[in-house]
Amino acid sequence: RGGEEGKRMAEGDAAVTGVAMDAPAAQGAVTAPAATAAAAAPATSAGAEGVGMGRSEKQMAAKAYLVEKVQPVLSEALSQLAKATPEDPVQFVIDYVRKNNPNAPPPPKPKVVFVLGGPGSGKGTQCAKIVSDFGWDHVSAGDLLRDEVQSKSPEGVMIGEMIRNGQIVPGHITVGLLKKSIERSSAAGVLVDGFPRKIDQAGMFESMVCLAEFVLFFDCPEEVMEKRLLERGKTSGRSDDNIKSIKKRFKTFVDQSMPVVAYYEAKDMVHKVDATMTVDQVYARVAKYFSETTPKTGAAAGQAVPGTAPHADLDNSTPAVTSAAEPIADAPLAPAGPADPVATS
Repeated sequence: RGGEEGKRMAEGDAAVTGVAMDAPAAQGAVTAPAATAAAAAPATSAGAEGVGMGRSEKQMAAKAYLVEKVQPVLSEALSQLAKATPEDPVQFVIDYVRKNNPNAPPPPKPKVVFVLGGPGSGKGTQCAKIVSDFGWDHVSAGDLLRDEVQSKSPEGVMIGEMIRNGQIVPGHITVGLLKKSIERSSAAGVLVDGFPRKIDQAGMFESMVCLAEFVLFFDCPEEVMEKRLLERGKTSGRSDDNIKSIKKRFKTFVDQSMPVVAYYEAKDMVHKVDATMTVDQVYARVAKYFSETTPKTGAAAGQAVPGTAPHADLDNSTPAVTSAAEPIADAPLAPAGPADPVATS
């Protein structure tokens, strides 16, 4: 009996021991997923943090963009809105932002057309009509030089000194003034009157400013131009409208400007117009060159522009109305004045 009881006690101890030995395995089976989850938890947290950082960076970039690009112009628009109190505030803000948009692409550069012709060829009259009908700007090198002297700027003072000393105004100064004038223009194009006068000025302008669209050349015989200028001299009060000055100006034009015309003819850039006809006949031919690229902004064809005087005919009996006297760049320049005007275009 004692032996049987001892055997049962031994079997009970073994069963208890087996259960105890199995417990760690079962515990391990239960805790393994937990361990896996615990191990995965840091990775998930790091991913969420990365997403959060990505969103934060995008938000900061968006805020910087708005502060830099939008806020200044929008704040000013709202400030102006408060002052103006328009009936349509939304449209006011839209118009203001469009007009003052600092991020808008720069406007296209105006086209440039050189206008050449001898003194008395009538190019000043034709330029005035182009300005009226097509909204182009009209500049002359001589006017720009005189304006710069009058401005008392450092460059103007230097030009004035050169004029008083009878020195030659360097071409790069004239081209520089033309460049500034063209860059300030908001017109569709700029007529550059009486320039270039020499081939080196043409090359300098092309390198410093741009290539001209074309050259408008008013072709007129000397005897016709001479008759016009002498007729004009009866009432103009200009001392250079006399036969001696006229002959000298013709020679200067032939010697200096005709090679420029030949230079551009070789490039197939010259539109030559017979300037012996009347103003209207000449303009009918001139206008077509601008109609191809620029819509009319003034009067419609055949109508007078309000507020402008009719143009005199450029025939053999009526003198041409030419542009104001202008100095010759790259030539000795004399101060402009009523008693001693410089060479005209």
